[in-house]
Amino acid sequence: MILVMTTSHDRPVPRDPVTILRPRRGLTRFLETIGARWAGSTAVEELQDTIWRLREITERYRSAIEASGDVILRADANRRIVFANENFTATFGIAETGVLGRSLDRVITDLAVMPPPNLDPWLRSDHVSGALSDRELSTRDGPRWFMGREIEVAERLGDTAVIQVVLRDVTERHAMESELRRARDLAEAASAAKSRFLALASHEIRTPLNGILGMADLLLASGLTSEQATYARAVRTSGAALLSIVDDVLDLGKIEAGRLELQPDDASIEAVVEDVVELLAPRAQARGIELAGYVAADVPRRLIFDTVRLRQVLINLAGNGIKFTERGGVAINATLKARTKEHCVVTFDVTDTGIGIARQDAERIFTEYEQGENGTTRRYAGTGLGLAISRAIVRRMQGELEVQSEFGKGSTFAFSVLMPNPTYPEIVARSDPAELIGRHILIVSPAEIEPPLLVRRVHDFGGTALLVTNPSEARAALSARSYDAMLVDQTGVADAAETLVAIGLDQRPPAAVLVAPSDRGTLELMRHVGFSGYLVKPVRAQSIAKVIFALVEGRPIAADALDVRVPVAPRRLEGRKLKILVADDNPINVLLTRAMLESRGHRVTTAEDGRQAVDVFTAASSDMTFDVVLMDLHMPTLDGYVAIRAIRAANQSPRPLILALTADVTAETERATRAAGADGRLIKPIDADALDALLGEVPSAALRA
Repeated sequence: MILVMTTSHDRPVPRDPVTILRPRRGLTRFLETIGARWAGSTAVEELQDTIWRLREITERYRSAIEASGDVILRADANRRIVFANENFTATFGIAETGVLGRSLDRVITDLAVMPPPNLDPWLRSDHVSGALSDRELSTRDGPRWFMGREIEVAERLGDTAVIQVVLRDVTERHAMESELRRARDLAEAASAAKSRFLALASHEIRTPLNGILGMADLLLASGLTSEQATYARAVRTSGAALLSIVDDVLDLGKIEAGRLELQPDDASIEAVVEDVVELLAPRAQARGIELAGYVAADVPRRLIFDTVRLRQVLINLAGNGIKFTERGGVAINATLKARTKEHCVVTFDVTDTGIGIARQDAERIFTEYEQGENGTTRRYAGTGLGLAISRAIVRRMQGELEVQSEFGKGSTFAFSVLMPNPTYPEIVARSDPAELIGRHILIVSPAEIEPPLLVRRVHDFGGTALLVTNPSEARAALSARSYDAMLVDQTGVADAAETLVAIGLDQRPPAAVLVAPSDRGTLELMRHVGFSGYLVKPVRAQSIAKVIFALVEGRPIAADALDVRVPVAPRRLEGRKLKILVADDNPINVLLTRAMLESRGHRVTTAEDGRQAVDVFTAASSDMTFDVVLMDLHMPTLDGYVAIRAIRAANQSPRPLILALTADVTAETERATRAAGADGRLIKPIDADALDALLGEVPSAALRA
């Protein structure tokens, strides 16, 4: 049977299935007609199934797109809108017919809450990702934020690509981001306010402390009675303790604000360790315990590190060790862990024989305000900030502070720090003199801490050392072999003089005695019983080297080899007096600074504020030009920064040294004073040694010209 079909124009119906599938008007009716007349035909049934599947797929995708809530617009190559989905109408209240044929950029611009100055800044997408920046648009529900994406798509196979823009409502996300930004801004503002408060608190607390400590020093140097000196020392000790607490609180504030900064410089680790030991030695000796330090021979002579912060950590750790130790002592060790051409890794450990720490408390003690013991019956004072600050500093140095301890058996706090080598090629070991090669040294001491370190030092010098604890062991050792020199500890169970007498004159080698500073009164007796020299504990490495070398060679011991730690009177400059202008609005600080300077032979002029300081400086005659200006930063009328700039603007020749006087220890203040024209700063309370060092570097007028 032949089926012939015609259209209204009497054209034959194409029998090619591909032609039949082309989109034409009345296709559905045509297929239904075919289906009615050609029922049962397999080809037609397959075509009908395909069409229904296509309808289902199309409807499924359309419903999925509409359900997503995204707004979709399509435009031709000229960016004229050719399609807008139902979500566009639902979101913006504009029918599709209202935007067809209009400029895509103009429609988006008209919807913007704050239209841009030109038409298309937002729709210039990233051509790689097609992402658009967020834009706030006016909707039926008010202003909403939308994220856009623009891509090119093909509408039908073989057709020219069209531009498709997808807008997604991100108002909730934008609100969350805005809240996060607001919270961040508030946190930054709070941090800045906290930093300002810390700087102010530092100034306001340190300023009176400067007077307390300075005046106590002046009193102690004025020839007081024994009772008066005791009271003055108590005042100074209390002031120093308060200053330490203030420093801890300020450091904690810097850490919490993320403003803890390191200032690395080329320095000596051995010098830092020995300084810490000497600083804390009186505290240890007052408790009847030892304190000693040792730097291994292979640690480079100089490295790059922040001496102030490293010293602070070691003081905290060793100070804690002294506080919690009643018998034995504390040892500070520095050893080389690794070395490359560019860096060295140095390990520091502070070991004590104190009360130890329970295992469950080993981590808790590093938390702010936590201590090894709590409660109202605790025996040891403190704020509980030292270890928390020390760990933060060590982490800033790219290390980690850890503790190994057992309750009742002492503790060891250790950390390793990566330190760059200096730019010049002095990165080898300290090269301690090897003058003791083949020499044998006998050390007699019952102490636990310093003598073992002395043995290690002798080995570093190339010799060998034997440590014994009493006279009988010393006699046995001397009977077994000969020794080139002997060191006898005055502290401990046996008296050094009795020990030397007990050993006997016939077999003893040249000997030196180790004494505590409080034992200086026995030195004359020690000399009479046969000691050739003495060393004051804790012993410096260079001092022990000089004394031992002198003993084995039979030479007199040079006076500069002895660690004699006694207060010295303020030194006066011989034949050279500086003319110094001091500007400070605090009368106590002015009195203190004037006394410190005049006791050193300087000529001092004072000013009560920055304005007066500038006037005095500029009015000075040519024969009264100032060598040094000490300028307080916080003063009425004219602050120190402005006054320093004004003095620098005067272009005096020779150029004066300007030092800022401040209680603010932050790096920001250091940078600000340098920017204003200061050559440096003195931190209140003023340290006499630091002042002497700075003034000692002032060149003569001819050199400063």
